Amino acid sequence: MKSVFLIVLLLFVSGCGRETRFEDYGVKSEADLVLTPQNHPHGYGQNECFSCHVNENIHQVNKLNSPLFDYAKPLVDQSGLRSCGGCHGTNGITP
Repeated sequence: MKSVFLIVLLLFVSGCGRETRFEDYGVKSEADLVLTPQNHPHGYGQNECFSCHVNENIHQVNKLNSPLFDYAKPLVDQSGLRSCGGCHGTNGITP
């Protein structure tokens, strides 16, 4: 039992201090932006996105070279979660 605790503690500590400046989800096309059970398995159907996603880390890299990308971060900063559905769909939540 003590060894299991030590292993868990080591795994937890090994992640500390890692600098993460953006979140990378392997988006390769605009179709990947819409959240589905396949590409968003842990969060699909959840409505509190910021309990997992850090607002400061999202919309940092324009991987699709979208001309609308520059509007994403200010829109989320201004409107919060209400703005997510415009690009990411309903995430399986019905209003």
